[in-house]
Amino acid sequence: SFGIRHAFIVRPTVEIEELQPKSKNLLNLHEKFLEILKKHDNIKILSFGENEKTTFSLRYQTVIVPAESSQINIGKFFILNKNHIYVCKPNSKNTIEYQELLDVIQTIYYQRKNELKSQQMQLTEDILNNLYSFSSPIEDDVQ
Repeated sequence: SFGIRHAFIVRPTVEIEELQPKSKNLLNLHEKFLEILKKHDNIKILSFGENEKTTFSLRYQTVIVPAESSQINIGKFFILNKNHIYVCKPNSKNTIEYQELLDVIQTIYYQRKNELKSQQMQLTEDILNNLYSFSSPIEDDVQ
């Protein structure tokens, strides 16, 4: 029925209530996130804010996550002239949100690839040095 389908508009779910600005759970989650960032300073952050209302029905439209809630003052931040749906799911590969996210993913990928390559080269060098040190005493005995 109409009432059941639209009950979330009148009575938000517990999950939605927990995501309200200044909610205890959300503030705790944010603090834990900041602690993780302090321990791992190489984490890349990219945030987007919505600037348009999302339509739920003919009578109900709202900005789901206001810009002040989506800005954490860490990493890159963009306010997009889009509603929540299109911020979360870009409608084209040519959009700024898609391109920025792709750039972050590619940056992380190539950094990690280079780290692994360096680690692999160091491991190979260590193995060769160990093999050489094993073979050196034998060569000394032969001479």
